[in-house]
Amino acid sequence: MQAELINPFIIAAREVLQQEIGSDVQIGQLSLDNHLLTSREVKVNIAMTGDVEGLIFYGLDQHQACQLASLMLGEPIGEFNEIVYSAVAEMGNVISGIATRELERAGYTTDISTPVVLVGEQAKINLVGLTYLVVQLTTAVGPLTLLVALRGVKNNC
Repeated sequence: MQAELINPFIIAAREVLQQEIGSDVQIGQLSLDNHLLTSREVKVNIAMTGDVEGLIFYGLDQHQACQLASLMLGEPIGEFNEIVYSAVAEMGNVISGIATRELERAGYTTDISTPVVLVGEQAKINLVGLTYLVVQLTTAVGPLTLLVALRGVKNNC
């Protein structure tokens, strides 16, 4: 997995979360995995096509999702509801959109899907032929997991 494809997502996630939360976001442990079992309750999934293809997941717990939505909207949200779904989907969309723009500046033509929000614990995520980079981000609302499984198809990257 090329750093040129992954770094825009890590940088964008940190910048967007810092802006939305209003405090520093630390990039923690990075690891590679082929068969990922995620314990995060809420997963925002975005697919990428074009010169770079694969999937990006943003994982957090329901309580964190409510806290994040509260900060994004500037009002308290006490329960996981449609507003929270919308807020975390938008977060994933903004991060992925910024990362996609950076990939395009590097010469890659890409497109991203509409975010899909999955809720439930212990989801096994397996993409045949792709390895996931797992990035742990530490935020004021708790840990957030970024999963990136991308491959360049432009000029056999």
